[in-house]
Amino acid sequence: MKKIIFCFVFLSSFCFASFLKENVEKYQHELGDVVWVKDDKFPRFNITIYFGQGAVLDDQTSFGTTQATFDLMTAGTKKMNQAAIHDFFDFYGAETSSYVTHEYSQFQFSGLLKDLDPITAKVCELFKEASYPGAEIKNHVNKLKSKLNNLTSNHAALAERAFRYVLMGQTPYKYPAEGKLDSLNKINSKNLLSTLKTLKGSYKRFYLSGPKEIKDSMNLLKSCDFSSGQKTKHSNIVQTKNSPGIYFLKAPKANQVQIRLGRLLTQDESNKEDTLMSVAADYLGGGFTAKLMQELRVKRGLTYSVGAHVSPQASYGRAGISTFTKNETLGETIQLIQTILRDSGDPKKLAKDDVEHVKKYVKGSFPFTFESLSAFVSQLIVLDHREVGYDGIEKFVKEVDDINVKNLSNKIESIFNPDQLVIVLVGDEIVLKQIESLRPVTQLKLEDVL
Repeated sequence: MKKIIFCFVFLSSFCFASFLKENVEKYQHELGDVVWVKDDKFPRFNITIYFGQGAVLDDQTSFGTTQATFDLMTAGTKKMNQAAIHDFFDFYGAETSSYVTHEYSQFQFSGLLKDLDPITAKVCELFKEASYPGAEIKNHVNKLKSKLNNLTSNHAALAERAFRYVLMGQTPYKYPAEGKLDSLNKINSKNLLSTLKTLKGSYKRFYLSGPKEIKDSMNLLKSCDFSSGQKTKHSNIVQTKNSPGIYFLKAPKANQVQIRLGRLLTQDESNKEDTLMSVAADYLGGGFTAKLMQELRVKRGLTYSVGAHVSPQASYGRAGISTFTKNETLGETIQLIQTILRDSGDPKKLAKDDVEHVKKYVKGSFPFTFESLSAFVSQLIVLDHREVGYDGIEKFVKEVDDINVKNLSNKIESIFNPDQLVIVLVGDEIVLKQIESLRPVTQLKLEDVL
């Protein structure tokens, strides 16, 4: 990863193209596609297995099953209990983790290169012989229920969940992969084993990070009982636009209101002009000098933090703004956000100096995506999942340089048009009188969100 030092000094598309060419290799293996990221700084390895199936496997009554399938893989096998499995990985200083989205899943493990064989063998043993003991499932479910029930005292997390429920309500993705209260009781050994079998037979891609010796791991992974599967074709799940009303979830006696604004993006919107979308979000809420932060916090003291994001997926995307304010200033805050969005989407009101400032900020922070190897690999996984290629990394700097007042304002108006954004609020009912004149208000039920 030495090339990154050069990238910091000479920020150019050539630099990143050279970095990818010298450090990232793709090749075919009988188990699936392989991406090797060369990293010989330390004698360590990291292997991430991408599965082309995710929580969309869960039906309406079993939300959380796919996530639990990975979470409970180390709960026990036919030969070892949970304590023995954890002792094994602790002895070798190895780490395992998983990450589940609705569209795909991934399982990651790492350790010292000299221990590649026994660690990989143990991982394969988990995939072949995970038994999902009933007692451990019960403990896991109870912890999840406790976590969900405690969201009533964590209004920021509750707002994120309510925001997802409203935005994704007409799709299979309206609940997080972890599940919901009334579906967790349906998790049992039988459906976990069934889900694991489906995952092992799904399309897989392997991301290897470390010295060249790590490529030997592909032969070791043959013992995992994997079979090849076909790539999942992701169709556009966004068929209708969100109704741009206000959705309110009651949080009695709250002295602040959590605010979320956003909308779903179609597959076409989400897979076009990635760099421009990213810069649009950074201009609005990408840091302390971003427009929303300056106007809401610095100039008026309406909030402590505010952020904006655009998150493209394979079959859809999401754009959002998140902040909070005191009960007394809710109406003022929402109206100011809407004014900022309208002005930012107007080329006559978007200042050229502000555009140049955000371009410098984006280019200056871009190399840090290479600083952490795990973050870089995660970026490659998302790009491969969306099937957009790595050329966006190579072209990123030039694409940022090509941004101007007109195309940035047009993108902000297209993605963050305030008249198209859903507004989700979590707070005390006392604030309703400030917003009832803005748009129709729909009351959300806590049991629907959780």
